[in-house]
Amino acid sequence: MTFLVDGTLGGTFPSWTTATRPASPAVGQMGYNTTTGKFDQYTAAGWTSISTQTTGQVLQVVQGTSSTTVTTSSSSFVTTGLSAAITPSSATSKVLALVSAPFDSRAAGQQIFFTLYRGATDLAGASTGFGAVYDSAGRLMAQAVVSYLDSPATTSSTTYTLYFLTNTGTVAYSNNNSLGTIQLLEISA
Repeated sequence: MTFLVDGTLGGTFPSWTTATRPASPAVGQMGYNTTTGKFDQYTAAGWTSISTQTTGQVLQVVQGTSSTTVTTSSSSFVTTGLSAAITPSSATSKVLALVSAPFDSRAAGQQIFFTLYRGATDLAGASTGFGAVYDSAGRLMAQAVVSYLDSPATTSSTTYTLYFLTNTGTVAYSNNNSLGTIQLLEISA
């Protein structure tokens, strides 16, 4: 591995993936890690990442929308069809999910619970999800709003989806002729 310096083009550092870092490095050795997108430095404590970015920076934003009507009378969570996928640039990044989705109930006493899934994982981890809307009058249109900071610990494409359920046998609607949105923001760690 060689460090090249060109008066016009700047310097070129050696590069590697996390799996192919030098096996017998010298203290102070540096190179660019293509897996993490950051420079690595070898210290007496081992390999460490050197980041030129400060924590808390928004690295990318993706958005998903849906205006498809989904109905359910299920007491188990079902998808609303509102989702978006993001591919984090670093396994240490966090993902801030911001969701706003319309719900419509047609029965007095009906509760509609909503939750957010990362892949097959319910991020609320509870049978009631992140929240609920309650219909006391026989017809209710309301917004479900979720704001959740997740640590997916991956650099693979990751899908976030809003799910919902109802506590009664009546029909609940989501995205009933209105637009639901989900924004995913990658935040540097």
